[in-house]
Amino acid sequence: MADKRIAYNPASGGAAVVVIPAPQARGCTLNDDGDKLFVAFPNDAAVLRAMLAGTPSDMADTLANPFPGLTTKLYRGETDDEFLARIGRKDVPVDAENVAVIDAADVPADLTFRNAWIVQAGRLVHDMPRAREIWRGKIRQARAPLLAVLDVEYQRADERGDADAKATIVARKQVLRDAPNDPAIEAAQTVDDLRAVWPLP
Repeated sequence: MADKRIAYNPASGGAAVVVIPAPQARGCTLNDDGDKLFVAFPNDAAVLRAMLAGTPSDMADTLANPFPGLTTKLYRGETDDEFLARIGRKDVPVDAENVAVIDAADVPADLTFRNAWIVQAGRLVHDMPRAREIWRGKIRQARAPLLAVLDVEYQRADERGDADAKATIVARKQVLRDAPNDPAIEAAQTVDDLRAVWPLP
């Protein structure tokens, strides 16, 4: 199931969890009409290993039905739905919320706002309040070295007794301090809107 993912919101809150079903985890199951013969065929693990290893289909057929007189296989591969359901039972907590099977293509490749992912109406979307805080944090991180440079410039202006330069630097530092509070951040409705807001030089 390289093209499917299982996504859910943790009951404790936080970002959505995305489970990637590993193709090599696919198994096989008893055929409905072969279950009474199960005890006569104990090497089901060998069948599973052979199927997962890419055994040619004719050999897998032989392993699945080792008795020449039988006309039906004891085992068959899991369907997509069976595989996803089993992985879900194994890897998704019972108290998970909004569990959904989604297309791999619908998982954002850009992880900038990874901690803002949530599952809503069967889709993986961005929680905008969280996304806004993430963007504010990135602005704060980017402004830190700019403030450090201005601190040095202020000290030098102070040593020179240059009051005009000091006033200019104070104003520039205030612009940087105000940057995370740019109204455009709060007004942003999508993460693309947020990326367009960068109130730093």
